[in-house]
Amino acid sequence: MTVPQQVLDLIQRFTDNRAAYHSGLYNEAQLRQEFLDALLVAIDRRL
Repeated sequence: MTVPQQVLDLIQRFTDNRAAYHSGLYNEAQLRQEFLDALLVAIDRRL
Protein backbone atom coordinates (compact mmCIF):
# COMPACT_ATOMS: atom_id res chain seq x y z
CA MET A 1 0.00 0.00 0.00
CA THR A 2 1.32 3.44 -0.90
CA VAL A 3 1.12 6.42 1.39
CA PRO A 4 -1.13 9.24 0.11
CA GLN A 5 0.75 12.38 -0.93
CA GLN A 6 -1.28 14.43 1.56
CA VAL A 7 0.07 12.31 4.42
CA LEU A 8 3.64 12.62 3.12
CA ASP A 9 3.16 16.39 2.97
CA LEU A 10 1.96 16.45 6.59
CA ILE A 11 4.99 14.44 7.67
CA GLN A 12 7.33 16.80 5.83
CA ARG A 13 5.65 19.88 7.32
CA PHE A 14 5.98 18.43 10.81
CA THR A 15 9.63 17.55 10.23
CA ASP A 16 10.42 21.02 8.87
CA ASN A 17 8.76 22.78 11.83
CA ARG A 18 9.46 20.31 14.64
CA ALA A 19 11.14 22.89 16.91
CA ALA A 20 8.14 25.23 16.73
CA TYR A 21 5.72 22.41 17.52
CA HIS A 22 7.74 21.39 20.57
CA SER A 23 8.19 24.97 21.81
CA GLY A 24 5.02 24.99 23.89
CA LEU A 25 3.44 27.76 21.82
CA TYR A 26 1.67 25.30 19.52
CA ASN A 27 -1.60 24.22 21.10
CA GLU A 28 -3.93 21.25 20.83
CA ALA A 29 -6.52 23.10 18.74
CA GLN A 30 -3.86 24.02 16.17
CA LEU A 31 -2.67 20.42 16.07
CA ARG A 32 -6.18 19.18 15.40
CA GLN A 33 -6.92 21.76 12.74
CA GLU A 34 -3.61 21.55 10.88
CA PHE A 35 -2.74 17.86 11.19
CA LEU A 36 -5.39 15.55 12.58
CA ASP A 37 -8.28 16.82 10.46
CA ALA A 38 -6.13 16.65 7.31
CA LEU A 39 -4.91 13.16 8.24
CA LEU A 40 -8.45 11.90 8.77
CA VAL A 41 -9.55 13.32 5.42
CA ALA A 42 -6.64 11.59 3.68
CA ILE A 43 -7.49 8.28 5.34
CA ASP A 44 -11.17 8.62 4.54
CA ARG A 45 -10.37 9.13 0.85
CA ARG A 46 -8.44 5.85 0.86
CA LEU A 47 -11.37 3.82 2.19
